[in-house]
Amino acid sequence: MDAYKVTPLLKFRVTQHVIDNSIIPSTLRPLPDIGAPTVTRNFSFDQTSGHWTINGLELRSKQDRRPSSVGTTEKWIFTNPTDVTHMVHIHDVDQQCLRRDGGPCYPYEQ
Repeated sequence: MDAYKVTPLLKFRVTQHVIDNSIIPSTLRPLPDIGAPTVTRNFSFDQTSGHWTINGLELRSKQDRRPSSVGTTEKWIFTNPTDVTHMVHIHDVDQQCLRRDGGPCYPYEQ
């Protein structure tokens, strides 16, 4: 359902039973070496007057941030000084989590 317009978007019709014989490997491939970062950028998510801000700029809609150059490695540091969790997601770039709250990333982030 589209939550905004409350309209059905997709329907699944299961028409046959199949056996899933797929196997999940015990270890996945090692992460590729993405090289040393060419630049480090900081993004601070905060709240001012009840509104989310990124680096002091009010977040009323999405804010586009792009790597400086195609094919380079950048280190992006996200901080949130508030007590409220704020989810962040990144599109159209490969990413690796290095640390979370000073400790290891969650297993699914590595």
